[in-house]
Amino acid sequence: MKKTLLATAIAGALGASAAQAATTVYDQDGTKLDVYGRLALAVTTGGEQVEGAAKSDGSEFVDLGSRFGFIAEEQVSQDFSVFGRMEFRAPMDEQSFQEFNVRNTYAGVRSETYGQVWAGNFDSIYYQAGSVLFDVPENLGWESIGSVSNQSHGDSIAYKSPEFAGFTTWLQAKHHSGNGSDQMVDTDGDGMEDTSVGRESSTLSAQAAVSYEQGPFYGALVWDQDKRAFDGTSEERVTSGNQRTVAEYEGTDEDIIGAFASYQVLPALSLRAGYETQDQNEELGTIGQDIASVGFSFDYMDNAGIYGQYSHIDMEQGDEDETMNRWMLGTNYFFSDQMYGFAEVYDGDFDTDEQINEIDDELITTVGVRYDF
Repeated sequence: MKKTLLATAIAGALGASAAQAATTVYDQDGTKLDVYGRLALAVTTGGEQVEGAAKSDGSEFVDLGSRFGFIAEEQVSQDFSVFGRMEFRAPMDEQSFQEFNVRNTYAGVRSETYGQVWAGNFDSIYYQAGSVLFDVPENLGWESIGSVSNQSHGDSIAYKSPEFAGFTTWLQAKHHSGNGSDQMVDTDGDGMEDTSVGRESSTLSAQAAVSYEQGPFYGALVWDQDKRAFDGTSEERVTSGNQRTVAEYEGTDEDIIGAFASYQVLPALSLRAGYETQDQNEELGTIGQDIASVGFSFDYMDNAGIYGQYSHIDMEQGDEDETMNRWMLGTNYFFSDQMYGFAEVYDGDFDTDEQINEIDDELITTVGVRYDF
């Protein structure tokens, strides 16, 4: 009935939620096709209301990542199999005429002896090997520099080694094409980009991780190059009286490094800790961050549990520094193996000087239901 963090961390390329709740619709002659999905709906209320801005702290019915997808796998030999996955998302909290969003689309090969390789559009290995441990809240409360999509979700290839003495190696590269780029620079010092200096070359941005699992312990060291590169899009801008197409970029050219660990203290209690860091890039004007997080999950009944997380965040940009303390607390109750209700509270900037009766001033409350199939 519970969310098992360790199982989530080591689920690999196919994804934990998909593997746990998938329904097999075809299984014959070594070929298997699973269908899976999630319907997650909730009501949120509260949060910070900025003076003079549009109302933002009222109640709202929201979708929290509803999706559906397909996983196919074919056993070619005793040691070799091939697999593929497609996953789609769309807001399910109201009638919608927009197209489904493509979230995951990839194919790969797996060998018990040599490991697995997959290519396409998938969650980053920074997430799969490490920061997934803190992807516990249904809504807010997971703080991370290297998120699910950073330098991933498209044009990527990854490798995961077989486990050896508890260790597993993860590698990933994302290809950034220079096609469509037209880099502009400011040549006269007026703050406006007015001159094209040519087109970008294709480049690669890398990620790597080493994870270790032994009994109730799981730990991982992860690295994301976060290379600055053309992201394949452009924006129309007017510079020096002329309209030009300016290339858009992603990445900061500053490494993201993370360390994560989880320990199953008791069958019903698990603890987790994590630390992430990235320097600021003064030339690009990007923010530097350090995030230290701790969390727990406790099943106080066979079909009910509580979970919580706290993150201390230090940010710097230029000569300015800012510190934030964010926490969340939640509970869930399983009506069946596939459906459960949940309630969560989240504080996006808790001040240690606040009085107890002031804590709820900007809390965001989420109450909802989730059905996995």
